Amino acid sequence: MAKKSSKGKPKKLARKAENERAAAVAAAVKAMNEASASGDFLAAQYPAFTRYDRKGLTAALRFYAAPELPPALLDWALGLTRDHMAALYEACPGWGWSDAKKRAELADPAARYLVVFEQQPAAQVQQPGDAAVGAAGGAAPPAAAAAAGDAVAPAAPLTAAAGTAALEAPAAAIAADEQRENSAAAGNTSSAQAVPGSSSSGSGGGDGCLPGRPVAFVHFRFEVEEGEAVLYCYEIQVAAAAQGKGLGRFLMQLLELVGRRSGVARLMLTVFHANTAALALYNRLGYVLDDDSPGAVDPSGDHKYEILTKRLPAPAGATKA
Repeated sequence: MAKKSSKGKPKKLARKAENERAAAVAAAVKAMNEASASGDFLAAQYPAFTRYDRKGLTAALRFYAAPELPPALLDWALGLTRDHMAALYEACPGWGWSDAKKRAELADPAARYLVVFEQQPAAQVQQPGDAAVGAAGGAAPPAAAAAAGDAVAPAAPLTAAAGTAALEAPAAAIAADEQRENSAAAGNTSSAQAVPGSSSSGSGGGDGCLPGRPVAFVHFRFEVEEGEAVLYCYEIQVAAAAQGKGLGRFLMQLLELVGRRSGVARLMLTVFHANTAALALYNRLGYVLDDDSPGAVDPSGDHKYEILTKRLPAPAGATKA
């Protein structure tokens, strides 16, 4: 009997190792989704971020998993997103706006939410306008609508070099974030229709007992992208009444903290070129073009949107999924 060749063994071992790694990443993302399936449980991990009190805005934050989201809140989120994003969707070839598709995206069981509720007396709350702060959107690819609260300068080009400092955040900055998270208060945290609710207790769950009037939300998910566990920001929307108060930056920084604590490798989002305020915010926060972004694949092309990414430092002693 002829001797069998062993030339294919290294390739088989490499394939086996890659399959095992992919399975480990998938298992890690599944665990992240299971751990975030309760808004109350998720909120308990970030006690300092259940309140926001800055620049005249006093608010409560709640975490929700999509199945917990009260129907009135889902309707409100859809309406706010439509007001801010429909025109941008329609201007993007091949996209277009669909209430039904966006509702299905928002209600997907994998969706996770941060919702901000304004708690000032109703008489002191200015009526929401229809100024768009959305930066992105879309069922394919996922959407992230910007919530840049403060005035911003035009965005600088989003190149790999532009975000180097943020991608290599020093340990001191990470420690500062964690110290802030455990501080007494978060310090740096409208709709077209009102959502009933008056309770001021609690930070999560879907009991329908809301702590005030919703003014902002973030829709995010834990997913696998390019063989890595990522936190994808599908949507971030801030109503006109709550803009200019630092809320957008605060919510994005909170997402980074959630991502680091969960062990994801990166944060990702999709942004429209037409939203220069959003691009400026993400540029300042250290986001760069993803390798699969249209602008990275074809830098000379006329693209309506980009896919941005920000690599997160792993917590001390942890390994990335």
